[in-house]
Amino acid sequence: MKNDRPPIDSFDFALEARIQLALHGIAAIAGNQWNAEQHLIDAVICARESGVRACREGSDMSLMLADEPTLLPYWDDGFEAEECGRVVWFGEWFSDMDGLNETRPSVSLTRHGYVPALEVSHRGGDCEPNTGHPRETLQEAIGAAKEMESRWHFDECID
Repeated sequence: MKNDRPPIDSFDFALEARIQLALHGIAAIAGNQWNAEQHLIDAVICARESGVRACREGSDMSLMLADEPTLLPYWDDGFEAEECGRVVWFGEWFSDMDGLNETRPSVSLTRHGYVPALEVSHRGGDCEPNTGHPRETLQEAIGAAKEMESRWHFDECID
C-alpha cells in the first residue's frame, strides 16, 4: 500500500528535498534535461520549506540537508525568511515637514507574535525597520507601530 501523504514537518521536507535531488541526478545522467530541472526545482522548494518549518518548530537543520551544499543556501533562506516574519499590515508613508525623511509603520507576523516596526527613509534611501517587542494581537501591534511613528516625528520636532 502506497502512502501519498504530503510532507508535514521540517524532516519530511528535508527528506523530500534529498529524494528530489537524487532524482535530479538520475534524470541528468539519463539525458532527460527537462525532468532533471523539474526535480532540482522541487528539491530547492522542499529545502526552503524545510527551513521555514524548522524555524516554526524551533529545530535545527536536519542531517538530511546538513551535508548537501547544493541545498544548504535554500534551507537558510527559508529559515531566515520565517525568522524575520512576513508583513501582515503596513501604513502609508508619511513625510516630515522638510520632506527629507519618510516613515511608515508596519507589522510582521513571526513565530513569537505580531511585531510592530517603523521604517524610516532618509532622502529616499533604503531603510531597515526598527522593531518593537512582539504583541499578542494584530490590533495591539498596529497601535504600537503607529505610536512608534508618532514618537519618532514628535522627537524630530523637538530636536
